[in-house]
This record gives sequence, structure tokens and C-alpha cells, in this order.
Amino acid sequence: MTKLKQRGWAHITRSVVLLCPLVLSIGAVLRMGYKRHLARVAVAPESKYFRQVYSVVSANFADPVSPERTIYHGAIPAMLRALDPHSTFFDERAFRRQTQAANGNYTGVGVELTYQNHQFIIVGCHSNSAARRAGIHPGDLLVAVNGKPTDALKGSEVLDLLAGPAGTATQLSIVRDGRPLNFSMKTEVMSLKSVPDATWIRPGIAYLAIVVFNEATPAEFAANLKKCQQEGMQGLILDLRDNPGGLVRAAVAVADQFLRMGEMILCQRGRTFPTTTYVATHGNGGHEYPMVILVNRNTASAAEAVAGALQDHDRAWVLGDDTYGKGVVQTLNELPADTGLALVKSRYYTPSGRLLQRRHYSAALGRYERRAARDLVAWMTDSGRPVYASAGVGPDEHYAPEYDRFQALLARRFAHLEYTNHYLNLHPTVVDERWQPDDAMVDDFRDYLRQHGFTFTKAEFARHAAWIRQRLRQAVLRTVFGLDETPRVLLATDATVQRALDAMPKAQTLLESAGRVRLNVQSTRPKWIATAQETSAAAGGRSDAPASTGSRRLERGR
Repeated sequence: MTKLKQRGWAHITRSVVLLCPLVLSIGAVLRMGYKRHLARVAVAPESKYFRQVYSVVSANFADPVSPERTIYHGAIPAMLRALDPHSTFFDERAFRRQTQAANGNYTGVGVELTYQNHQFIIVGCHSNSAARRAGIHPGDLLVAVNGKPTDALKGSEVLDLLAGPAGTATQLSIVRDGRPLNFSMKTEVMSLKSVPDATWIRPGIAYLAIVVFNEATPAEFAANLKKCQQEGMQGLILDLRDNPGGLVRAAVAVADQFLRMGEMILCQRGRTFPTTTYVATHGNGGHEYPMVILVNRNTASAAEAVAGALQDHDRAWVLGDDTYGKGVVQTLNELPADTGLALVKSRYYTPSGRLLQRRHYSAALGRYERRAARDLVAWMTDSGRPVYASAGVGPDEHYAPEYDRFQALLARRFAHLEYTNHYLNLHPTVVDERWQPDDAMVDDFRDYLRQHGFTFTKAEFARHAAWIRQRLRQAVLRTVFGLDETPRVLLATDATVQRALDAMPKAQTLLESAGRVRLNVQSTRPKWIATAQETSAAAGGRSDAPASTGSRRLERGR
């Protein structure tokens, strides 16, 4: 697997949808070429105008014009940008990567990249990957792939070079601590866990994380959850931080394992798609225990749907920062020539009726702006607690440590990773899970920063001494253990996880309160009255009722 660290589209479902005359035209171009297509295209005014523009461009532009350049990378992306920031066109290679990701399988060398300061930086290697076995380290600068310099390539082009068919010989040229190095390896098919093995934080308190929601997630999660329950779990921390989302049905299946049969999970509504209500069809089997969900600004889409559903039903205490705010569902539509189109087909609503979609998108910034909303509308959970839907899931307890100037500078330039390569080259170190940086290493790191142009005061460095030690430990352990094992090793020093442990009594109180409300409702409701959720469950989880059915809204916000 090779992955560029950037936000991707989250919900993936497979369908074949023909969208409009222009898209039909584009699909035909991919098969037969533009000129042959012009003779057969529909005569809608939009198509005629497009043909006229293309004819003028192809006849008069200074350089030769190719359909791939003008249509694949020009007309289609521009059309989709006019709709929303999530709809995306995938060429053959990108489409293959997306379908593999949905299945949980990847082909590549096993590195994750980021692009900073006009450089591709390797931020980690998967634990059992070709790149790690070859000796690639986090913090390495990727300068060439198979002899092609990366400074002349786009991110998608670098990914294509690193993700050829299984068995493809691949050479990475990197710079480590100022030294050029070359590594040879072969691409391979990998199946990475979307749910790492569960870990016990304290006796009776289990920790489970979901990295992404794909085809394998429900089974992986169910196996881990069952094992924890059999071993006497009394509380659960579910980590959805940095989870970009994934398959709707996978998210529904995970939420189903915590709710009671018939309880609503989410509702989808779209212009051309029937309203669909998903409810718990299997249920939690009577297993109820306090639960804390961890979220942050990178928790998106399907992950937000799970957090929102469990929050609305008072099933979990949500801790962290406001989530990303992606409340839309996309289909991955197959087009000719092995290309694809991810198109927003509907919006989803949580059980209380909340739409989580963020509203203020900046085309200039290429992302949503995190504006403070005024007059927030409040919705109610099952027990009557107010929850809000200005943008994403608002946590029950805000906890988001903020970086100051010095911390942000070090994090943005990956100083800890770069220094780790320098340190381990000079000081070969035996590292186990208990390893901690000593005072000499911290002092050496301070000198290294100054030698490499970082400006800071003595007081700044001293004030962040504990944070610096934590980041150095994380960088060394990531180099030694790989991406997949490092999070488990670092849990004991994860400040947010420790805060979740402190919040467990709040989750217990919430669980008890929801139980009392449920008993009161059952004792006062006539037996012949069925809730909208129960009716939907009896109908197999689909409903044509408006999405507002069962919604609980307060007239005034906070």
C-alpha cells in the first residue's frame, strides 16, 4: 500500500449511474475517441456548446490538444467542482486504488507519504511491508521513484509509480540525514487491518480503534468486541480519531453492535434516491457497558455517522474536538475504460435529525472553513440532552490540545522524524516497548534544531520538555515497530486516552440515565403504538417516510 496523507472521499458504494449528456459524452470519449463520438452524441444544447468549445480549442490552441488533458483533467474536474468539493473523477489507476481500498486490499510497497515544503516525506512504513523490510525509515525524503525525480511529479503520479501490479520491481531514491540512498523492492498485495487488535488500558477497560470503514471492518470489529466481552470487559474506549470514513454499510454494521434492535442508526435522503432508514437489526445482545468515543477534526463521514448515532441514543460519551463535517453519501460509479466517478447521491441524518455536513467551503483554500456558527439549532438525544449540528459532531466533552508556535513549527516540518534518522545513524539503539529518550538525547535534539535553522527560546524548549520527549519516543518507536504496531505501544502516554479513562464515570452515568428514560417510555406507552424505528425495522430497514420522522428538535439554540 502507498498512501498520500490527504483527505479522500469517505463513503464508497458501487453502482452504475448514467448522469447527464455530458458525462455520457465523456464515457464514450474514453472508448472511441472524441472525433468519432461527435457524430453520435445527443444534440442537447449543452452537448452542442461543449462540442463547439472543444472544436475551437483543438483547432487553435498553440500546442496539440489531447482528450486526456482537456477532458480527463479539465472538463470533468471543473464540472464536478461546480457541484461540490466531494464529487471526484478517477482515471484508470485512481479508480483501481479506490476499489481496492473499499475491499481492504492494497498493492504497493507499504509507505505513507506527505507533501510539505515542496518535498515528499515518508511519514511511516507499514509493519509488514516491502519498504520496511528494505530499510526505508520515517523521515526519509523521497526524491525519485524508478529514476523519475519526484520534484517534477504530482502526488497522484508518485502514487501510481509506487503502486504498480504485484511483483513490479521498484527503486526508491531517498535522502536521509543529508545522505542519498537507494533501495530496491517489489510491490505486493497487502491486506491491512481496519481494526487493530484490541488492547486493555486498565483491568476491565478495553481500547478499540477503527482506522477506516471497509468491507472487512464489521467482521474484524465483531471479532475483537466478542473477545473483549468474553474476557470481562466493563468499559470501552472506541477511537475514531483521524478516521476518514468509508463504506456506509460498514458503519451501520458497527453501530448495530452497540444499539438495541430497532433503534435508528441513520437516514439517507437524496433528490433521485428513495429515503432510506437504517436501524439496528442484530442489536447488542444485552451487552451494555460505559463507552467513550474519541473524535477529532479529522474524524469524517462514516466515522461521524457512528459517533452521531451512539451520541443521539445516549449510548456513548463523545470526547475530543468538533469532527470534520461530512454528512453526504457517495456512489462510486463505473464508467467505460475502467474509470470511475464518485458522486454525492444523498445526505444522511443522525437519529435525532441532525445533518452533519459543514456548510462553508473555500475553493481558494481547498477545504472547509471552521467558522463559529451563530444561533445553533439544538436537537435532543433519547434522554433529552441537547446536541448540535452546526458542522460535524459536537463532542459531549471538548478536549483538543492546541499547539503553540514552537510545537506547530516542529510538527509541520517533521523535525522529530528527521532527527530520529540522524540520531539512530550515530547511536545504534536497542529499543523495546518501554524505551524512553534520556536527557542526553533531548539536549542533542535541541542542538540539532538550532543547527538546522529552528528559532526558539530556552524557555520555549523547557516549557515543552514533556511533549518533546513524547514526540521523540513516538518517532523512534515508529521507525522500529512500523505504523501498525506503534499506536498500541504509545497508548500509555496518549493524553486523550488518559482523559477518556477519566471520563468513564460520565459514560456510566449517561448509560444509567438512558436506561431510566427507556423504562419510563416503555411503561407509559400503549402497547398498540409502535415507534417509527420499530416500523422501519419490521420493513427490513427501509422507509419512505420523511427523514424528520422521530426527530427531536428544540426551538431555540444556545
